[in-house]
Amino acid sequence: MKKIVLYITIMVCFGYSVFAQSKDLKGSQLAIRNSIQSYLKSEGFQPEIDDDGDIKFKRQGGTYFVSVSATDENPVFVQLNKYFKYGDELTQTKLVLFSMDNNYKACKIRPLKEMYIISGEFFIHNASAFTSVFYRILNVMDTIETSINEI
Repeated sequence: MKKIVLYITIMVCFGYSVFAQSKDLKGSQLAIRNSIQSYLKSEGFQPEIDDDGDIKFKRQGGTYFVSVSATDENPVFVQLNKYFKYGDELTQTKLVLFSMDNNYKACKIRPLKEMYIISGEFFIHNASAFTSVFYRILNVMDTIETSINEI
């Protein structure tokens, strides 16, 4: 009897977990997020859905997030983000000046107060629009990160 109660409790928890992960995403948004997650798995990454409903995965020691907007439905707005903290040498002011001269196509540098974000942003109708440029965007993000480290 205890095993049955434990089993039911676990299933209910997993059910709530799946529901919480899908949040407010609608059909096409959820389909795109699921397709991107499947693509990342097929490429050897280990993507997971975080508490915000974003896809989280690691690559070369860094953590990336794929966010699918719950407000845009056709096309769907998707971001590939990597977050950084400022260091002793790199300040928000230096990064703002650097980002004003951003000549990197397809990516943005967003200096915030406590951290900064390098992101690729897309409006897409299907996941293949994202997956076809995924590695190119990662290369641009790597180039930006290297340039920032040289400031």
